[in-house]
Amino acid sequence: MYKIVCDSYDNYVSSMPDGYRTEVIKFLSLIKDVDNYEVHKQAETTDYKLLSDFLYRLKDCRKCYTILDELAARGMEGKCYNLISEADFLEQHKIFHMLLNLVYWK
Repeated sequence: MYKIVCDSYDNYVSSMPDGYRTEVIKFLSLIKDVDNYEVHKQAETTDYKLLSDFLYRLKDCRKCYTILDELAARGMEGKCYNLISEADFLEQHKIFHMLLNLVYWK
């Protein structure tokens, strides 16, 4: 599932024009490279905090359990930073579900 989501993320970003829908999930690029994630985690960058906040808010989503477990095995776990607005989270969640549902899988 992890590799599929990473590849689907790349396909999604390359198929979309720059704009709100690509900007709102830009932080997901951190899941593709554990070493890069660790660098951002140590520096506590905004992208790291957004990803952590997003993963924290996904914890109650049954469809996300598998991918959250796979990310946790790579040291990527959620933490509440309260940085994401409800409107942004709903859009992020919708896009993430499309990635999980293989909409952008090639």
